[in-house]
Amino acid sequence: MSARQEAPGRGLRDLLPSTSGFVDIHHHLLPGLDDGPGSWEESLAMARAAAAAGVGLVVATPHVRPGAGDCPERKTVVQRVEELQERLWQAGIPLTVLPGAEVYPVAGLGEWLSSQGTGVPGLGAEGPVPYVLVDLPAGRLPPLFDRLLYEVGLGGFVPVVAHPERNHELAARRERLVALAAQGALFQVTAGSLLGAFGQRARETGWWCIEQGMAAAVATDAHDVRARSPAAMEEAYREVVRVSGERLAQYLFVSAPLAIARGEPLPAAPGTIGIAGRRRSQQSVRRPQAGLARVVLAWLARLAGSAG
Repeated sequence: MSARQEAPGRGLRDLLPSTSGFVDIHHHLLPGLDDGPGSWEESLAMARAAAAAGVGLVVATPHVRPGAGDCPERKTVVQRVEELQERLWQAGIPLTVLPGAEVYPVAGLGEWLSSQGTGVPGLGAEGPVPYVLVDLPAGRLPPLFDRLLYEVGLGGFVPVVAHPERNHELAARRERLVALAAQGALFQVTAGSLLGAFGQRARETGWWCIEQGMAAAVATDAHDVRARSPAAMEEAYREVVRVSGERLAQYLFVSAPLAIARGEPLPAAPGTIGIAGRRRSQQSVRRPQAGLARVVLAWLARLAGSAG
């Protein structure tokens, strides 16, 4: 099998030592699996828009609801990614795609993930750190959401919370965001939120997450080329550069999401100057890292137990 034909997974991870563009870890690019594109033509149009916006690597994240009859299995997502990648090569679209999922926060999620074996709907390639993108509704938090994420971490997985700035309850009570970050959750902020596409409160909360050092990645959550387009990535990057500097923008749009896509530990985050013009406190830096360390240690303990 040639490098161009290498299937997504551990082999493709070895082909991705770096990237020449932005890394979008939340993108509904695969046709016919959820509320994203309905055809290959629409999927290719989204891919062209992503490439034009400077995106070089996408993790395709169809919705996965554990226990649902129409829930796409990991092997189905991988097969669809393989077909899409071949179509991208044929169309001359310079975009690499990895398989992923956006998993609904159902009760018992940690136990369900642990039961999936090699079929875990993780983010990107198989690597030493298993990241899982956890969906979040716009209204109220799911019941016992902090406990749910804690159990995901105990199962050895690192939860990446999708678009927390768009959740009304978290936006109104930002101390809940601090608490979730302290127990090891990572946050993926939506590019459109930073531009005001989801309202003023989501915009302010998204920038606050960046200012406080709690954002691990900015991604598009693209569903089409109109209302929720991947084109927002380039504009959001320019805005983060303007407000917080190029080093932090590179971290949020390239280096940290690339580590997530490769299943590797996050690189060290640069110091930031936030939207209020002040450097984040050392306390806000330590909390997420300490929580993440506990999750990774739990995963290593789980690995050692299975080896024994």
